Amino acid sequence: MKISVISTTFYPDKYGQPFVETLRNTNPDMSVTMVDQSKERYKSKSAAWNYGASLNPDAEVLIFCDDDILWKKRIVVPNAALFGGILLDRRYIIYNFEGRDITLNTGCKFLEGWCIGVRRWLYDMIGGFDENFLNSGIQDADFCIAAHKLGIEPMEWKFPGEHLAAGTKFLINPEHYKTRTKNIFYLRKKYNL
Repeated sequence: MKISVISTTFYPDKYGQPFVETLRNTNPDMSVTMVDQSKERYKSKSAAWNYGASLNPDAEVLIFCDDDILWKKRIVVPNAALFGGILLDRRYIIYNFEGRDITLNTGCKFLEGWCIGVRRWLYDMIGGFDENFLNSGIQDADFCIAAHKLGIEPMEWKFPGEHLAAGTKFLINPEHYKTRTKNIFYLRKKYNL
């Protein structure tokens, strides 16, 4: 089975290089694609991930990850079409908008986007990640909602590595929460939530 691991990075030296080195040390037979967003700006993380997937047309499994991961063990792909490091069973997204919490009931479980694995046939059936989501998340929930509408539910996976920053990199982007709010409004409109 051909597996391709795809990541994006704004910090090639700090995160990209250790990501690639630890992946190659633990999984020497796997393809790794690191899309360097510090050199070429993509409209969104989704666009960069889709570009990475296009470079690996023969992969049967695509694993999309943040760059701040150190791989500790060999990757063992579960018998699932959609899997990831953390499965959120809450079926809703709560966000704060202008001082009040708003809840979106997604109707399905979803994976946190720092690591999502997907069978190529499902990725192609969904059409990849929606590139209208800007660089502040929610593309993970969108992908899981699209899979749910096809009758596919995500599975939590025993992740074979360590997620270093675990969301703290967003703190250095002053536009993160503003952009994330735009993404949530887009998701809300897209699925009439």
